[in-house]
Amino acid sequence: MYSEWDPLDEIRYTYGYELKDKKILLIPTGSIAAFKTPELVRLLIRHGADVYILPSREALKYVSIDTLKWASGGKVLDGFTYRAEHIYMIKDMDLIAVIPATANIISKAAYGIADTDASLAIHSAMGYGKPIVMAPVMHINMYRNPFYKEAVNRLEEYGVKFIAPDIKEDKAKLRDLNYIKSYLISILSDKILDGLKILVSAGPTIEYIDPVRIITNKSSGKMGVYIAEEAYMMGAKVKLIAGNISINPYEDLDVTYVETTEEMYYAVMEELSNGYDIFISASAPVDYRPSTTEKNKIES
Repeated sequence: MYSEWDPLDEIRYTYGYELKDKKILLIPTGSIAAFKTPELVRLLIRHGADVYILPSREALKYVSIDTLKWASGGKVLDGFTYRAEHIYMIKDMDLIAVIPATANIISKAAYGIADTDASLAIHSAMGYGKPIVMAPVMHINMYRNPFYKEAVNRLEEYGVKFIAPDIKEDKAKLRDLNYIKSYLISILSDKILDGLKILVSAGPTIEYIDPVRIITNKSSGKMGVYIAEEAYMMGAKVKLIAGNISINPYEDLDVTYVETTEEMYYAVMEELSNGYDIFISASAPVDYRPSTTEKNKIES
């Protein structure tokens, strides 16, 4: 029936099942970066999450509540009610993500101030011992403020995780959304590979004919990168040896880049001497290489 149709079914699990059955409360606060909230919500849903949104009043200056309802399938809290959502709803959440997080909300959380819906939700979540992740955004002078740093240190002592910002143009800016997504997945993933060391090779190699011409193949390297990322999120210590891959791996991965098949071989063999539990060879070395490589460009 039409009444049972959920438009989110069209996108849920299209990128994976890592967040299946996970409930995330997303709290965007008053930064221009709040306009990215709908995109982040949809990204998390594509990995299976149920995303609820509690925007601060200041956040709604940068993104409309109707847009947030569209992104989340209507799961938007426009303030707490007599139902005491800050108690009973928070209790059901698997993760609280304050993204973007202003200096104001971080400072309030650090000192137990609960004078807004957003700060009250964080206050309650800390009491429940829920995982909390914050992604700070602000001007660089505010980011360097000693009182702000004190607030961050205080929250970290209580288990709150922080996604370090990108420092650009004298501003602490929100990290890439794919990085944030991967970070949240890593927090919620079962660490079934904890304690294992895994080496993964990925991508094509190249062989030089001359300084501008090469022999290679059309491998993207995606499979190897995704394997490495999944293993990392499941708790393994991962090393990735990458050829000419077409995507950027998760930023926290330990990656060594190589070009030629010989470089790939020696990089892998050197790493294997460090005692890995598992080696996954997902690279695509080229089948041939020239008997000699010209030092100068061959004339056409």
